Amino acid sequence: MRYKKLLAAAGLILAFTSAQAYTPESRPLASVDPKAFLQMSQDAQKLYVAGVMDGFTYVTYGHGFANHDAVVKCLKSRSVDDLTANVVDWLKVHPAFNEGLSSAVVQTVNGFCG
Repeated sequence: MRYKKLLAAAGLILAFTSAQAYTPESRPLASVDPKAFLQMSQDAQKLYVAGVMDGFTYVTYGHGFANHDAVVKCLKSRSVDDLTANVVDWLKVHPAFNEGLSSAVVQTVNGFCG
């Protein structure tokens, strides 16, 4: 019985110290740094942009935004290659940009779908 209490106490101490060690820098979801994005291969850049667009259109659909159909139509009129090139160009024009890269993708799309 005493052994079980000792193990439970040790488990609580480990859980508490592990929780304290968590820092925002080690969060599970972190956006890609714009400088790192610009250094990625074209295929990796396209994959990232396509993922952001999939997520973006899912969110607009799931929340019933009024302009969902217009955004989807606009995005379908562009290839992923074009979207990615536009994001790369946008980042080069905005070198001081320091938000998450998904924000740069959405701002780029807003420039031609807005």
